[in-house]
Amino acid sequence: MTDRRLGEAGPTDRTVDGVRVVLDVRPLQEPDRSPTTAIYLEGLLRAYVATPLAGESFTILTQAGLPDPTETRDDLRRLPVAGRRPLPPTRLLRAGALTTDPFVLRSASIGADRGAGRSGAAGAVFHTASGAVPLGSALPIVVTLLDLAPWEIPQVYQRSPAARFGHRLRARILRDAAVVIVPSTAAARDARRLLRIRRERLRVVPLAARAEFDPAAASEAPVERDRLGLAERYLVYPGRFDARQDLPTLLRALADLAAAGAARRHLDTDNRHIERALSALLEVDDRKLRAIGAGALSYAALLLTEGAGLLLRKRWAEYFTVIVTGSFIPLELYELVRRLTVTRFIVLAVNVAIVWYLIGVLWRDRGHGP
Repeated sequence: MTDRRLGEAGPTDRTVDGVRVVLDVRPLQEPDRSPTTAIYLEGLLRAYVATPLAGESFTILTQAGLPDPTETRDDLRRLPVAGRRPLPPTRLLRAGALTTDPFVLRSASIGADRGAGRSGAAGAVFHTASGAVPLGSALPIVVTLLDLAPWEIPQVYQRSPAARFGHRLRARILRDAAVVIVPSTAAARDARRLLRIRRERLRVVPLAARAEFDPAAASEAPVERDRLGLAERYLVYPGRFDARQDLPTLLRALADLAAAGAARRHLDTDNRHIERALSALLEVDDRKLRAIGAGALSYAALLLTEGAGLLLRKRWAEYFTVIVTGSFIPLELYELVRRLTVTRFIVLAVNVAIVWYLIGVLWRDRGHGP
C-alpha cells in the first residue's frame, strides 16, 4: 500500500474526460478587490484554453454590469463557453454578501449542466475560488481555498456579526464540498484544524510561479532601485504579495479617508440593521435550525394549500383562508402585550379588519346578508 501525504492525490493512468464546469469569475472582473484570487483565476482559465479536453465546456458566472473577461480578453476568447449567467452585485452588501452569495450561487447553478451530456461531457461540476460557495447545489462542488485568514485571524476578519455569521456559514458549506483544493500540505493541515474538512476531500495542488517571478526578472531589480532612488542595501519587492500585506494601498486608503475628514464615519461599513438581525442568527445551533426549518416548511405547506384551493375556487379554501389569517391575531396580541407600540397596534388592527371582512363575505355568500 502506497503511503501518501495529507491531501496528496494518488497516481492514475485513467484518461481524463471533459466536464461542464460552472465557474464564478467575478474576482477577475474586479482584480483590485481580490488580487490573489484574480491571479489564480487568470492562470486557471489560461490553462483551460491551452489544454482543452474533449467534451469540456463552461458556464460562466459574472457580475451584472461589468465586462465579461471571457469575451473581452483575447487570451480567453477561445474558452468553450456554453452559457453565461449574470449575478446581482452582492458586494454592495459588504459583509452581508458572505451570507447572500451562497443562495445566489445556488440559484445560478440550477440547470447550468443542461445539454452537457449531448456535447460529450462526462458530467458537470461547480468550481469556485472566489470564497463564495453555493449552498445545497445539486452539482458536485470543487473549492480552491486560497486564504484561511478569516478563520486563522477571526479578530480581524470576523469583527462584525455579519462577518461572523457569513464565515460560519461558509465553513459549514466547505465541509460538504466534494473536493477542497489547497496550495500546500501546511494549508491542508490548517484546513483540517480550522474547518474540520475531512482528509479524503483535501487535494494539494501547488501554485505555479508567474512569469514575473522568473529568475531572469531579478535583473530588473537594480533598474527599479534606481527609479525609486534607493540604495543597494534595500530589497525592492515590486507588486503585491496579497491583500493583507499590501501596505502602500492601505496607506493610500487611510490618507484618502483623513483628507476627506471622514475616517471615523466611513470605518463603520456594516449596515446596523443587518448586524442586529445576524446577531440573533449567531445564537442558532443545529437543533434550533432544524426546528426553524420544520416550522418554515409547515407554514409554506399551509400557504400552498390555501393558494391551490383558492385557485381552484374550492369553498373550503375560503374558510381555510379565514382560519390561517386569524391564527396570527393571538401572536400579534402577545407581541402587543409584551411591548405596546403604534406599529404593532396598527398591524393588529389591520389583521382584525381583514378577518372581519372575510367573515362578512362568507356570511353574505351563504345568504344571510343583504
